[in-house]
Amino acid sequence: MKNLFYSMMCLSALALSFTACDDDDNKTTPNPGGNGGNGNNGQPTQIATPTLEAQGGKGTFTVKWAAVENAEGYTVNYGDKTENIKATEYVAKNVAAGEYKVRVKATTTKEGYLDSEWAETTVTVEENGEQPGGSVGDGTWTGTWTVNATQTLSFNQNTGSFDVLDEPMTFEINIAEAEFNEGLMGYVFTGWTQVVDDQGNPAPGAALPDKEGKNTFMMLSSFELGQTQDQAGNPITIAWLAPGLINGQNYQFIIGQFPAITFAMTDNDHATATMFEGDLENGGTFKAVGLDVFGYNEQSVYFMTDVMKYATGEFTMTKTANAAQAPQKNYIKAFQAPSLLKNLKSIHTNMARIK
Repeated sequence: MKNLFYSMMCLSALALSFTACDDDDNKTTPNPGGNGGNGNNGQPTQIATPTLEAQGGKGTFTVKWAAVENAEGYTVNYGDKTENIKATEYVAKNVAAGEYKVRVKATTTKEGYLDSEWAETTVTVEENGEQPGGSVGDGTWTGTWTVNATQTLSFNQNTGSFDVLDEPMTFEINIAEAEFNEGLMGYVFTGWTQVVDDQGNPAPGAALPDKEGKNTFMMLSSFELGQTQDQAGNPITIAWLAPGLINGQNYQFIIGQFPAITFAMTDNDHATATMFEGDLENGGTFKAVGLDVFGYNEQSVYFMTDVMKYATGEFTMTKTANAAQAPQKNYIKAFQAPSLLKNLKSIHTNMARIK
């Protein structure tokens, strides 16, 4: 369609060159703007090439440039990675040490303009020696862990009641590295929930180290696993949700991505947990007491069984196997859970949102 529009514009300009005549000497009037009014006599204009400023670091580098007129975005390339972004700054993380040629070009779909030439710069990345154990790639978190919870939180779908039971829960989880959107590296864990997909594969959870690279394992709430429908055709999102205490009293479910449970290593084989605490959009406070897989929409939460029990209280983890005995790298973005519908049971509940 763009090529057809461009051809029509050229034909219109040609027609005007024969009809726009001077009253006195019948001379033609030239078209001052051409296609799109870019002042290039009807020929597409290539937009300016970005001027790059690059800064390397330990395991990272940053490239910046000024906004280019008529650009709608930018393409960044280094090594075997190519990304399209809108910003005028690109930050690469978890980059292996070495020297990299980084290329950036301004892109546009505006009529009468072409993408810029590639701009190139070289940046040096140093070994990331500052990150302690627990960072992605060092294998410290990857492996099999035994999780101990001091209590059990029981929800009865028939009565709508939550009960905290003084019953310890012990189970195993496997942790593997994972690649999330835009190359973000983190972890997946399996074994925390009994929910499986239509092939019998355990539903994975998502976790990240903290931004400063400390030895933490942050288990994310509201990480979506797939979409399905209820019997009436209403959409249901399958996701990890955190139940918690509202103002220290009533249990409620929260929508919003945050680290519901954060484990921190006490040594390479042991870790203890803290629970997320935050403010609600409509006021009040929320403290997570657990994490598991549920279905939800704006009106309801969906459970797998009439009575659901999951770990709560104080958590500890002990490593029992290294990464060689654990699952290999997984890609959580490929997971879908369309067959959960036949097992889901719903209750109507209010769901709060984190600020």
